[in-house]
Amino acid sequence: MGEISDDIFHSYRTFQKRMFPWIEGLKEGQSAFDNSDKSKIPHRIIEGLRVYNKSKNGNKYARWFWDKEGPCIHTRNDILASQNTIHPSDNRVFSIREIMRMMSIPNTFEWANIKTKHLNEYSVLKKMEFLKKEELNIRHCLGEAVPTGIFKNIASNIKFFSNKKKYLSVKLKILFHNIN
Repeated sequence: MGEISDDIFHSYRTFQKRMFPWIEGLKEGQSAFDNSDKSKIPHRIIEGLRVYNKSKNGNKYARWFWDKEGPCIHTRNDILASQNTIHPSDNRVFSIREIMRMMSIPNTFEWANIKTKHLNEYSVLKKMEFLKKEELNIRHCLGEAVPTGIFKNIASNIKFFSNKKKYLSVKLKILFHNIN
């Protein structure tokens, strides 16, 4: 939990240890609000009383699926309470790198003035300092983004139909020229 791998962007934020039981037994597609054990339903302790969090749309504290397309990425994709942020099998949220793949952002994309290659050479402490400063901004950018593959497809279709229109225009000119 909160481990930083060799790839600085395949890291994820820690969460309070008290939340671990809420998600540890979840199957793909389940939310912590589905737990039958009341102590494993997301809650806070206020003045000694358990106050349950609200389950507004059923996909908060929810584990995603291995065999489905990625979920909609929200700006707060760093927290368990956001929608569909829990990894299909690991007890953590998706890493920045995993979200980049879901959003069809190439691994070569650079998030900082410092090349990822150099960031990956940092010590764990220096990586933590960088992430403390930059991670939330990167995750917000991902949550506000549209998958790059969508724009690629739109651009390809515009190019295809633009070329087709030019081709038809030339054909029509030749046709009308031959008629006259």
